[in-house]
Amino acid sequence: MNNAGSPLLAGIISQTNLVQAESMLGGDLHSGLLLCPVLEIRYDLFESIQDWPLIAARVRALHPEAKIIGTIRLKRDGGALEDSIVKERLWLWESILSADVVPLWIDLELFALGPE
Repeated sequence: MNNAGSPLLAGIISQTNLVQAESMLGGDLHSGLLLCPVLEIRYDLFESIQDWPLIAARVRALHPEAKIIGTIRLKRDGGALEDSIVKERLWLWESILSADVVPLWIDLELFALGPE
């Protein structure tokens, strides 16, 4: 059990490692993810935006106890998505958050909440 103020190890979920962990349950990657009480879905590292609403359920199936964070990073923030998509991110979050299984937390920059 984590004590208040104690750091939590977060595993990063990209398209590559999600597919690998799903294909090798009990393998090294999956076992490593199970050690992480927090998993951060980096939606910007997945190719098909249409699949984004389904990703949290896939992650939950791999690690039912994990707290899930969702992140959509632009290039200017160290991510993979073009900066020009900034105005579409709220629509993308609406799509993700309309799913049956959603991240417990979302990671947003302040400017993502309103006009720049």
